[in-house]
Amino acid sequence: MRLLGVELTRLRMRRAVLVLVLVGLVVPVLIAASQLWNTRPVSDGDRAWAEQQAERDYQDALELVDECVEAPESYGYGGEAGSDEARELCTAGLADREWYTADNYLYRSALDVETTRTDAAVAVAVVLLLVVVLLGTTFVGADWASGSMSVQLLVDPRRTRVWVAKALAGGIVAAGLATVALALFWTMVAVTAASRGIETPSETWGRVVVSSVWTVVLLVAATVAAHALTMLLRSTVVTLGIVFAVSVGSTILLAVFGASAIRWTLPTNAVAVVAGEVEYYVDDCYSDGSTGLVEDAGDACLRTLDRPEAVLYVAVLVVLVVALSIASFRRRDVP
Repeated sequence: MRLLGVELTRLRMRRAVLVLVLVGLVVPVLIAASQLWNTRPVSDGDRAWAEQQAERDYQDALELVDECVEAPESYGYGGEAGSDEARELCTAGLADREWYTADNYLYRSALDVETTRTDAAVAVAVVLLLVVVLLGTTFVGADWASGSMSVQLLVDPRRTRVWVAKALAGGIVAAGLATVALALFWTMVAVTAASRGIETPSETWGRVVVSSVWTVVLLVAATVAAHALTMLLRSTVVTLGIVFAVSVGSTILLAVFGASAIRWTLPTNAVAVVAGEVEYYVDDCYSDGSTGLVEDAGDACLRTLDRPEAVLYVAVLVVLVVALSIASFRRRDVP
């Protein structure tokens, strides 16, 4: 416990960590604010603007109809130039009054908690994931870069104990940051939904809680994995390079092995852990030599990656990296 306390103090004293924590708290609030603004109720001013815009566009369309009547063939319509038939066809194709209504100019959707859970909340998780990976790697990377790791081992030569203490310190900070950030995000959503009179079933809020818990677990695992990888490679730069390569490698994997390979990419599995499931298309959905979907393929082309499968995938990778890191740290010389 004493060693863990020391590591937490060292972590707290690093300016880079404080900046990362601040980013991890501010960005989710900004994402929530953006989501709430984009789903705000339509005001009288919004509707008045939409009506004016619809009328303006309708008048422009009527002018286009006059031009169309004079040369209907140029616009792809039949009838003789200047005839009533040409005017009827041009009007139906270019200036149908039903198109130019205020409702068609108001594209804003209402706030929906379930949609927010699988959309904006996933964006929050991605931001936090980047933050905790940077936190996990910069914390121990600085020890290797400064040469202080050897000094720390002089104080406590039990290497496994030192490794675990550092991992726990990073995991605790990541868990605390994720919990507070998600609490801020969902509090803003819940308060706004209540103020707008939006009723949300308890089952939906239950899924929000489950997703939030799994998000925290994923972020802690990512922090430990980043810590383990940095302890293995002894370089922050190399670790971040590998993280970048994994992100880019997902695109390469799809290009080489086809659409079905998305099931085995780390980003896809991470999203499945947070959202609960991810749907993806398999290779049979695509025509030969084309990026278009096969006609009448239907749901046969869709596959679903569930959370249990994704958790197993992520857990295996984390355990593998941790095992290699501890084994290396115990055996290799420390400069």
